[in-house]
Amino acid sequence: MIQLTEKLVMTADKHCYIVGEPKQRPGRPFEIKEPKYYSTAAQAVQGALYTAMRQSVEDGSITTLQDFIKELERRHSEFQAMIAPLNGG
Repeated sequence: MIQLTEKLVMTADKHCYIVGEPKQRPGRPFEIKEPKYYSTAAQAVQGALYTAMRQSVEDGSITTLQDFIKELERRHSEFQAMIAPLNGG
């Protein structure tokens, strides 16, 4: 399991990459809450960016369009740096 953001993790199986919120219940195996599936790791990280932005609007931490744009630009730069090696750059 790879921690992508405070709330999101990425894992994989033999078919795809899976992104979502980790969930661990006593006596049960690790689960991904509301999983999203991607073909490549770069797509999974990009998808995590948009999920994180949606979560920020949902939880009220972003309340204006200007704040949304600033945060999107900040996170986009951060995520681009994360996936640059995956894209050969």
